[in-house]
Amino acid sequence: MSDILADIATRDIIRDGAFKIFLKNPELFGNVVEDITGDQLPDECEVLINGEIQLTVNGKAIQPDTLTVVETGTYNIEVQTKSSGFPFHRHLFYWATIYANSLKSGEDYKDLKPVVSIVIFKDKGGVNLREDAYLSGTLTAKAKAKNHLQLIAINAAKWKEAKNERLKYFLALVHNGIYIGANR
Repeated sequence: MSDILADIATRDIIRDGAFKIFLKNPELFGNVVEDITGDQLPDECEVLINGEIQLTVNGKAIQPDTLTVVETGTYNIEVQTKSSGFPFHRHLFYWATIYANSLKSGEDYKDLKPVVSIVIFKDKGGVNLREDAYLSGTLTAKAKAKNHLQLIAINAAKWKEAKNERLKYFLALVHNGIYIGANR
């Protein structure tokens, strides 16, 4: 893991996609998901990054930043450089596309699995979000039936307010372009 952190520390978080390199590691992806949602992912999950994910709707291709599919559902993490004019519709479209693509031909609608989309945005402005137990500035929309819809927005500019150290480190990475500290 220290090789990943050393490599990331030398990169521009947004331009070089350093957060994708960080999240490509299943353990680190799982830590971020657990710290934000409370869900624990299996250690052996495969994390796909932009370019490895092929999803289309009516001929329109979408490329989520990072995605993993586990037995209990699908987890998608997006990093948004600017929240001004926050593209809520785009992230909802991504969520819906991932959700719809999880049903294979011949499967029943009851076979649909939950999709959790986490959007981490880098700057302070543009979005008014409610308080959450994990981090000030989190919005969660959940459907009542089995929590199939979770679209969570995190303001990385408020990283110092994160209660969990692992999450604090990751949000600092996104907000400042560096990973501070090596402890998880």
